[in-house]
This record gives sequence, C-alpha cells and structure tokens, in this order.
Amino acid sequence: MSRVCLIDVCKTFAAAAPPVVDKLSVEMAENEFLVLLGPSGCGKSTTMRMIAGLETVTSGEIRIDGRVVNDLEPKDRDVAMVFQDYALYPHMNVARNMSFSLRLARLSADEIKRRVAVAAKMLDIEELLNRKPAQLSGGQRQRVAIGRAIVRDAGVFLFDEPLSNLDARLRGQMRDELALMRRELNKSVVYVTHDQIEAMTLGDRIVVLSDGRAQQIGTPEALYKRPTNQFVAGFIGTPPMNFLPGELRETDGELTVDGDGFCFALPDRMRERVSGRHRREVVVGVRPAAFMPAAEARADTGGRLKLPVLVSEYVGASSIVISRCGGRRIVLEIRSDNALPAGDSMEFFVAGEAVYLFDPENGQAI
Repeated sequence: MSRVCLIDVCKTFAAAAPPVVDKLSVEMAENEFLVLLGPSGCGKSTTMRMIAGLETVTSGEIRIDGRVVNDLEPKDRDVAMVFQDYALYPHMNVARNMSFSLRLARLSADEIKRRVAVAAKMLDIEELLNRKPAQLSGGQRQRVAIGRAIVRDAGVFLFDEPLSNLDARLRGQMRDELALMRRELNKSVVYVTHDQIEAMTLGDRIVVLSDGRAQQIGTPEALYKRPTNQFVAGFIGTPPMNFLPGELRETDGELTVDGDGFCFALPDRMRERVSGRHRREVVVGVRPAAFMPAAEARADTGGRLKLPVLVSEYVGASSIVISRCGGRRIVLEIRSDNALPAGDSMEFFVAGEAVYLFDPENGQAI
C-alpha cells in the first residue's frame, strides 16, 4: 500500500508573501483515510495539489511510498485525483469518460472493459455507462468522476472537496456511499473538505489547518474530546463550542471557574493542570450539548445557571436554543421535549467534566 509523507512542506506564491502552507509535516499509515480540514484559504487544497504534482513545493519533501516525488510529473506519482467540479468530457459517454486515462495508457480493450465494469458496479452506475454527462444528475456525475479515478488503480486517491457542489441530501447520501466504498478500495486516501461532518464521519485521522499550519492532527474522537487549542475546539463540533471569559478560584479546597452569570466547580483532575498559573484569567469552553435541565443533574461537580430562551429552533429529536450568559450569546442543544418557547427562562446544569479551559493569550488548552 502506498503511503504519503509530508516533511516540513512549505508553499509560497510570492517572495514577500506569507506562506500558504507553512512547515506541514504528517505521515500517513497504510490504507489510511486522512482528511485535510479547515476554512477557506487555510492551505488544504494547495497541499493536495502539491501531493498530486499540480503545484510545486517551495521547500520540504513529499514522499509517496518512500520515494521523494517533489520533481516528478503528476503521471509518475501513482495518484488519482477527484476534482470538485467533476471535470467530465461532455462529448463522451460515462464509459469513455471513465476509461479515458486507460486508453491513453494503451491498456487492452478487455482490461479496460473489466476495470470500468468493476468500478461501475462498486458505484452503482452500471445502467449509466452509455449516457452523456448532460443526462446525469449532480450525484451521478460525481460518481462518474470517482469511478474515473478508481479504474486507474492508483496507490493513493486524492479527493478535493468532491461533495461541495451537491445539495444537502445528496451530500449526506454520497458521504455514506464513500464510507462504504473506502472499505472496498483498500487504498490510501487524502480527502480535502471544509465540512467537519464529512471529516468526522469519513476520516481515520484529521489534519486541522489554519493559516497554512496544522493546528492538531488526530482521530475524530481526539479532536472533539481533547482539542489542543481554542481554534480546534471551536471548529470541531456542530453547533460550535461556546466561549466565555472566566477566572479560576480556589476556596476551601474547591477549584472553581466563574464569570458573568456562571460558576462551575471543576473536578480534581484539573487541579494539576492549572496549578502554578500566574494568570487566573481563562477562556471557558462549553459545548452546546453539555447543557442539561438542572432537574436532570447527576454529576458531582459543575454548576447551575438560569438562562433566558431567546430563540428555540426545533430540529427533530433536539432543539437548538439561543440564549445569553453575562451579555454574551451562547448556543445550547437540548432534547426537544425539554425545550421551552422563546421568552421563557430555564435553569440548566453543566457538569465540571464538560468544561474546557483555554489560555486567553495564546488560545492553548489548559
């Protein structure tokens, strides 16, 4: 199995400009699904284009299967890429679109037919092989684009935001199909997206990028439960984490963090992390799902706070509640059967185990 390894990779487009990708290092495991996740302009697509050979590397090394590929042409890197805009030839039918690279490589007609048939069956597009792209839906065109990559049987597959042009329903459907397909591919995959749901559901590991730098690399669970900084904590999770200014205090042996409108007792495991801090000011992070009706509180540590319901949005099993705490907007996610209409107020509880602390100066987790 081919593996991709990036070693201190940098990319600048102008001598005086800041790097678009800045000292990015990551090593893939065999058969790993690695996601590059971040907002627009963070360098994720540029990183993928450098892996594919469509952009030059300013400094650092890119290795594929142990071989430095910085100066190799795209065709010599053993990679297959799926683009955001499908890039299908409108005058060719699906079968010819999928087999185009194989015909250029002068494979036999029987081998081309076999590979196209295998990919078409995997993607459930067997009945579409004689249609032109104009006769296909967006989801069907994306399947064809993926099929064109699959038939090449490359060592590494590169997906550059392949679902961003689809509507919400089709994105969810294609995301599920990609999750099933990856097991059949048994290949290394690098997948670029700005959609954290795609990243969390598809990736074995995720590289969270901001301003060209890797903020954290880890499993979806690690990023969600143990973010290394405030950026990652706010980027991973839907709705995003709430942040409130607070101050650490220790009274009668109890460690608390309090601010305008809240006071949370913290578990003993946090004591070692905050001991010796010269500054007592912190940023308090609480995920929307951590709020529960006070009547349901069972935790040993935490705190109660009474919050107004400004907006209540019913989304099925849960409701999204917009509120204010100490003059700051916060978002809660609670069971719909606990939701109150706008204009009411409700007492909530947040467990101490669900409270995150960050340094207000550098944003690093405490």
